[in-house]
Amino acid sequence: MLTQIKVIGVISLLLICFVMACDCGKDTTKSPNDTPTEIVVDSFVIEEIRDASTLDIDVIEDWHLDSFGGQTYQKLIEITVTEWWTGEIFRVPVRMVSPADGATGFVITGGTIDVDGDQVPGELEQALLGNAVGVVYTQVQSLNEYRPNLEAEMFGYFLEAGDMRYTPAWIWGMIEMRAITAVLEETEHFSPGKIGAFGYSKNGFAPAVALIQDDRVSAILAENAPAYVSPLRVFEPEAVAAIKSANEWFFGALESGEIDPGEHSSNWYSWNVYGTTGADLDDLARQAGWSDAEILWAAKEMWGEVIVSENWDQIMARNAKVLYIAGTHDWVLYDILWGAQNHPEVPILYEPNGGHSQIPHSQSPMIDQTREAFFMNHFFGGPPLLEPPASSWEIIGDELHVTVRFENGPQPETGRIFWIHDRYPGGSAPYLWEMIPEEQTLEMTFDPGGLAWTVAVPLDPEASTIEFFTNHGLNVGEDNVFHLSSRYTQVVLD
Repeated sequence: MLTQIKVIGVISLLLICFVMACDCGKDTTKSPNDTPTEIVVDSFVIEEIRDASTLDIDVIEDWHLDSFGGQTYQKLIEITVTEWWTGEIFRVPVRMVSPADGATGFVITGGTIDVDGDQVPGELEQALLGNAVGVVYTQVQSLNEYRPNLEAEMFGYFLEAGDMRYTPAWIWGMIEMRAITAVLEETEHFSPGKIGAFGYSKNGFAPAVALIQDDRVSAILAENAPAYVSPLRVFEPEAVAAIKSANEWFFGALESGEIDPGEHSSNWYSWNVYGTTGADLDDLARQAGWSDAEILWAAKEMWGEVIVSENWDQIMARNAKVLYIAGTHDWVLYDILWGAQNHPEVPILYEPNGGHSQIPHSQSPMIDQTREAFFMNHFFGGPPLLEPPASSWEIIGDELHVTVRFENGPQPETGRIFWIHDRYPGGSAPYLWEMIPEEQTLEMTFDPGGLAWTVAVPLDPEASTIEFFTNHGLNVGEDNVFHLSSRYTQVVLD
């Protein structure tokens, strides 16, 4: 049955583990308040993570000047991440890139690694290398890309042991942390310093896991990766029902020709939203005997180990830096409204209409500059960056008047609002389908007396709700503009 489970989103494999762990010989006639006791969540062992003697390093290419310009030194190795289960030695490549005069600290990403030739650094990496920060690449990908059938074997071990060790979240986080252990052995080219991690989707999720579990990591930038343990992410029935209702309308309207699918096919929506088949994760769990209470408990317990918002206090206690970049139309980070309401402390930049396989709004902020500004500030200091602002609103006549105040840190130099009426619930197919119209954005005005950014948005007289957020920019030198958003907000209209 495992091979038939629908994979929903990049990290849905983790959720499958949460809800499929029920068929481990447990009594299936439980009261609604029962919770499973077999699940083990405390599976990250710092001694295992930092033990360089077990890396079993294979040097594929020793240190050498790169072949495309001779500006960096590079080394390619293969390391053992762990013996995942008996006989399953999990190994990944790691490419280290150092400026010619050596690096102090480094950034790591699992998004792209070239094992067939020297790595050509991207724009962000070039900027960091030019300032004596090293760059490390490793390989974080879907499990069956490492070896066919690895995913199903992992499920089997999870079902037997009920241990979070046998989940994608665990192994993805371990890949980055073990790669860090390997790099810290390269003292000829890497001097001790700050360690940042970044990436997109699963490569934004893996740095978050590493940040929570390993205090060697001092900053992460995660794009379109989970940031919150929201009701839908843990299968709360009311949230699930709203998704299924929206999907029922959407796919019926597609089939009848009432609506056009736009940039994507009907099949794309079917595979990238919750609730489109009879094999959804919570349904499978119930078929195997789980109660709603068990599903909620297991998901919350395991997500709590790997989600930044659930570990915010301990992360901030060590002065780590965090930035999330979220497409407003993404099928992995689909709970931005709930997250903004419940975790406004998490710094986030919304990319209007952005997301996996989505086309951003023409007035989207400069994401590349924000990435560079974030890490340059982390490694070298300089003027402080924007901090999450407070926002408020009131309805005056047929307009929504929005006020945004940056009460801590510097004032931004620009402000722009985006809005959409009667949006469908996050995670649903129409949530991904209906874009913020090109014309539904306005520049904001700064009131120096009140230290506030203001704007008046025209309301649709037929609408029941309006959702909005504002993006703000601050020039931080070297032509870099750092952007940050106010919280994503929904207003119910009378």
